[in-house]
Formats: sequence, structure tokens, C-alpha cells
Amino acid sequence: MIIDFHTHIFPKKIAAHAIATIEIKAATPSYTDGSLDALRASMAESGVDISVLLSVATNPVKVSHMNDLQIAGAQQGDPDLVWFGCCHPHCPKWKEELERIAAAGLKGIKLHPQYQGFVIDSPESLRVLEKCGELGLMVVNHSGKEPAYPGVFNSSPEQIRNALKQVGPVTFVGAHMGALQDWDKAADMYGDLSNVYIDTSFGLRSLKPGERGYYTQEALGLMEAETFMKLVRDLGANRVVYGTDSPWRGQKQTIDGIRSLPLTDEEKEMIFHKNAEKLLGL
Repeated sequence: MIIDFHTHIFPKKIAAHAIATIEIKAATPSYTDGSLDALRASMAESGVDISVLLSVATNPVKVSHMNDLQIAGAQQGDPDLVWFGCCHPHCPKWKEELERIAAAGLKGIKLHPQYQGFVIDSPESLRVLEKCGELGLMVVNHSGKEPAYPGVFNSSPEQIRNALKQVGPVTFVGAHMGALQDWDKAADMYGDLSNVYIDTSFGLRSLKPGERGYYTQEALGLMEAETFMKLVRDLGANRVVYGTDSPWRGQKQTIDGIRSLPLTDEEKEMIFHKNAEKLLGL
């Protein structure tokens, strides 16, 4: 069993534009065309059984419509897909949208402080985190730096810790091994926060010279195997979930990369599916 905890798709009418825009802005090549069909083809090729579909409302106006799409998707009842809702801390109806997401049975929301233009430990963000905890919604959050926004520090490990220390219990998944390009801080910042998990997206340097996307991970300074292993062991494999950020990373390549590491079979099972099954209640 393999569960990809971090994937994205786009509606057909905007997929091509969205993919092209992000490829240029973040200097990150796409592995698929961003469609659901392409994600399913990738899942079949790589052996991924379930993908978690995350959405990001880049401005407050989009929140309601995007949640309409995510809720409609979830209502299809596809066993290989888990749909998350979205929220924007500056959305006037942020509380109503979170309540609607929870009532529809979605498992959580995705936040991206850089793309959404807020700081994770700001008052507006804290109220969203607090409400998610009350509703039993988990939060997947872009954590660390963002190549499309160099010099913008909206979601550092320190800021995340400061935020979570101010709100009630909320299950929090720090994307990109908890701290894109700030990995040396992740274990110290999250070690005593048992409600914090991290996902593997854009973490391990799993590609080889000449493979699509290799230049990107060189520019990003992605983790060597030793650094990845140390963070997994320092934080605990029971707090790590497999994720790709598809279509921005290939599922097959990242699975092969993790399988090649000297992790125990039990650690790999926790990362690939056991921890995600627990979080998602599967």
C-alpha cells in the first residue's frame, strides 16, 4: 500500500495555464499535465493506491468555488482519492467555509502562506488553525522557503512552532519535510509537538543527472540521503508521510528514491502508508 499525501490537480479549463505559469514562476518542471486522468496514470505506473488531493485558494474570492469543486469530487466516493478543502485566512467567511468542509466529511485543508500572502503565526492564521482543531480538520501547510518567492519568510519552522504554541490541538502536516531548505531546524522545532507530522515532498534528492527535474533539485538544494535519514530518525518515522507535490514531482522517482534508503521495512511502511492511514482514518 502506498498513499501519496500531497498531490494537486487543476480543472481542465485552467490546467494548461496553471501548469505553465507555475513552471516559469517556480522554475519547476511538471511531470503531468495537471489533470486527474494524468494523476491516475501516474498512480497506476508507480503503484500509488491513494492520492490526497490538495487545493490552494490564492485569494479569498476563490475559496467558496474551490470548496464546491473539492466537495463535489469527494462526493463521487472514489476509493483511490481523498479530497481536502481550502481556506484563506483573509476570507470574510473563513469560519463558515471551514464548517462546510467539516460537514461534508473532508479530512482537512491546505494552506500555503507564501502563495496566499499571509504569515502562519499572524492573528488571522491563528484563528483558522484554532477552528480546524475544534472541527477535527487537519492542516497541510507549505513549510519552509518557497522558490517562487525568494526572501519571503511566511512559514519558517520557528513561525510554525510559534503558531502551534498559541492554538489548541490541531493535527498539522508540515510539507517538504517540515521546512523546505531549513531542514536542520525541523527536528528541534517540532520534536516535542506530537501533533506535527511532515511529508516527504521536495525533500529527498532522488533524481539522477539527465532526468527531468534534476536541475531544479540542484537549485533547491534538496536533501542528500544522509540528511533525509537523519531527520526521519530524529523526528521519528511514525511522524513522516510520503508525499510528492505531484505534478511537480514524479511519483515513481520519489518512491524509488525512498525505497533505496537504508530504512527498515517497518519505517518504510510507516512512511508509505501506515501513518497516512492513521491520519485519514482509513
